[in-house]
This record gives sequence, C-alpha cells and structure tokens, in this order.
Amino acid sequence: MNPMPDKLHQALAVLAAHGADFITLARLGGLDPSRHFRGADLRNVDFGEDNLADTDFTGADFRGANLERVRGLNISNLVGVKSDARTRWPVSLRNSVRAASFDRTDERNTLMHLLRDGHNVELNASRRGGKTWLLRHLADDLRSENWKVLFLDAEGWVSTLELVRALQVKIADLEHSEAAEPRLAELQDVFRSVDSSEPNQAAHVDDKWAPRVDKALYELERKFDLVAFIIDEFDLFVQRLARNKSAESTTAQFDIEVFFLEFQQLRTSHPRIRWVLSASHDLKTIFPRFNLRKNLNDIHSLSINPLDSISARNFLFYLSSIGEVPRPFVFDDGAFELLVEELGPATPHHLKLIAHAIIPTGPETVGGWHTATKQDVAIALEAILNSDLFWHFRSIDDQIRSTFDFRRAEIIRRIVGLCAEQRDGATLELLRRDVQLRKHGELLSLSLQWLIEAGLLSESRSREASRYFLTSELLRRYWLRNEDTMGAADHVSNDEQRL
Repeated sequence: MNPMPDKLHQALAVLAAHGADFITLARLGGLDPSRHFRGADLRNVDFGEDNLADTDFTGADFRGANLERVRGLNISNLVGVKSDARTRWPVSLRNSVRAASFDRTDERNTLMHLLRDGHNVELNASRRGGKTWLLRHLADDLRSENWKVLFLDAEGWVSTLELVRALQVKIADLEHSEAAEPRLAELQDVFRSVDSSEPNQAAHVDDKWAPRVDKALYELERKFDLVAFIIDEFDLFVQRLARNKSAESTTAQFDIEVFFLEFQQLRTSHPRIRWVLSASHDLKTIFPRFNLRKNLNDIHSLSINPLDSISARNFLFYLSSIGEVPRPFVFDDGAFELLVEELGPATPHHLKLIAHAIIPTGPETVGGWHTATKQDVAIALEAILNSDLFWHFRSIDDQIRSTFDFRRAEIIRRIVGLCAEQRDGATLELLRRDVQLRKHGELLSLSLQWLIEAGLLSESRSREASRYFLTSELLRRYWLRNEDTMGAADHVSNDEQRL
C-alpha cells in the first residue's frame, strides 16, 4: 500500500499549486518526509523553493514535476525514481540524476557515437561486469537506427572454424529476417564447402577463413548500408586459438600474429562495416605474451566501470519493482552501505545474486515491501559464501590461468593470497621479501599492475609504505576459505605451460 494515501497527495498538490509549501503541508498532515514519500505519486507537483534536505523520495514518481528551485535535494534520496522529459531537476543534479540510471545510457551513447563516426571498438570490463548486457542493448540501439547487426558469442570457439560457422548461422538468420529484400544466396554460397564431417576440415578452414569472411563482408556491404559485427568474449577466442595451434606445432607466435594481421586487413578492406569486440582484459595485454606487433591501431578502446553506489542502489530497487527477487525490499539505514563495503566494485550479476539471498525482516514499507536490515544483509552474504552460488569467484582464478603462463599465474595467485591475509592488505616490502616472489622482481611489478587494472587490487600510498589490498572483502573471505583449491586445475601439459 502506498504510504501516502492518494487523496491526501492530491489535496497537498492542489494546495501547493496555490502557493503553499508542499513539505510544510505534509508535516501538518502528520506525514514524516523521511519515510512517507517513498513510492509516492508526485506527478506534476511544483515544489517551489521547498527545503527537501531530509526527504526520502525512494521510488517516487516525478513525471512532470518541477523541482528546479528546491533546496537541499540529495541524489542519494532519489533511488529508483521515475521521471520524464517534463521533469525539471535542479541544475546541480541534472547530470547526477541521469548518471544514477543503471541502464548504461552514457556508455551506450558513447558507443553509438563512435560507431556512427566510423570507429571500431574494443569494449573492456571485468568478468561478470555487464559486457554482454551492454552489448545486447547496443545491438537494439543500432537496429533502431536501421543497422544490420550480427551478434556473435566467441566463448566456445577454439579455432577459426567456429568463427566461420557462427557467421554462416547469423547470415542465415539475417536472410530469413530480410525476406522482403533481395535474397542473400550469394552469402550462403560462400560457406557451401564448410562441412565439419570432412577429415582435416578444421585445418583447411584455418587457412581459408579470411578469404571466406572477406567474400561475406563484400556481399553484406553490397546489400546493406549499415552493418555492425558484435563479437562477445573475443579475448577468450584469441587465447584458445593460440593454445589450439600451439598444441599442433611450435609456431604459435607466428600463427596468432597471422590471424591478427588477416583480421586487420579485413577491417581495412571493408571500412563501412563496424566491429565491436568485448574483452575481460585489454587485448593489448595479450600481445606481450606472444611477442606480437600491435595490430589493433584502428580499434578504439573503451572501458566500462562497475556501477557506482547510486546506480547499484537503483538497480536493486529496480529488481524488486519488477518482481525479479522473491522478497522485494528497501534498505534500512546502513544496510546498503554494508553491502557496498563488503562487495566492493558492484556488477549487476553480483547484485542480483545478493538480492535473491536477502530475506528482509524489517518493517513493511513501500507497496508491501519489507525493510532489509544490516543483519539481513550480513546473513545473506554469509549464506552466499557458504553455498555453491559463489562459484563465479572461481572464475577469477580461471581468468588468471587462461591469461598467463603457469609461472606467471602462480606469481599472481601468490600475490592475491598474501594480500588476502589481512583486511588492510600487504605492503610492497612484504611482497618483495616473500620467498616465492623475491626472485621475480620485474614480474612482481607487472603482476601488481595487472591486478589493479583488473579491479582485483587497490593501492594505497603513504610516507611509510605502499599497501595493496583486495577491492572486495567478499573475495578476500572467499579466497582464504578456498585458497587450497585455487590453481588445482593448473596441472596441465607441458605444451600449455610453455604458453
């Protein structure tokens, strides 16, 4: 039930329209601004010059409202609000209200601007950082402007055979969707000879993948004005491609460099086609591992950051409002702050996982929702750590193994272990003195830099010492509980260790 009855709201709105102070009238009516405006229907209300410093508008509807001259309005009290083009916000909050959205509007606008201007893009974010979600919404944005979008998921690819097959499937889908336009038979003809049942077919396609794709791109350019390829998890494909080739020959460095050169030539030969490649790490970090020349100079690199605290809170409110969590809730004082402190960098995936685990025990509030207390949040976090739900933290260890050779992975894992021993982390001097790290001085510095760029470590500097600590207390606790099993899958072949 709405905590402020509609009839009372309507009466207040009428009085406010005639010059009365909305908040003063609310207090006279026995309403507490810190509680009773959560989820309120405040459409078309003119707040005049009210002081709204202590007013919590969580989930309120401000469509058509005028708050341009109010005082004391705090962005933290606007979680999950509804607004539209008619809503007039204070000048100081206009950008903040837009940025408080969790729909990645700014990143999507940036991507669209880059693609319209003729750029190819590499999109970087940590694992589970929302890349796929963002890319799928980007694809919708492009289609709304009449782009033909081919969305490819490279996570399972191990050779260029999978690349060609995926392209074949997407072109078939495009042909089906374009029934009213000229048929794309020429495109399908490009792939007629691709038959995985033939012996040595993978090796054949590895040699011929670029000419096949080149013909397909030519046909796409000929038939459509705006074409974009979106390849998700592209860095995983590159690393598996290198590992797959190295298992068959000793020319992995040459082979992978040829792939990048051919891929660059395709982009150069078809300038009207745009490419968006997602990666959990900047692709340039892969190059030193294979002594590669940089062949991505034509690709603009864009990183997406974890959600800030306001956007994270908005996202959790949104999950409750659309029924995505079994027990909709709002946060009690300090409860959300505890969640942020424990979780560290927030991603939609992590937040949704935690929201499902929270069992709110506090008073009933907005729309029958209950209040999640600090204790409720603490219990939920502990339950997640003790269940199979936190398996995705294991993916961090998998990421380390897939990105680096055996020796470097062991160095990075050792650094994380030392930094996890204390909540405030480890000093640089302690790391340098460690018996397993002191003989790898240069790799120690490079590994620390990688862990910081990956968002796993933060650095604090003082006159006394530099300290490195895990950005997530949950990750620290998880690592300490499971450190003995970390790296268990590293008992791999000598061929893989040479990578």
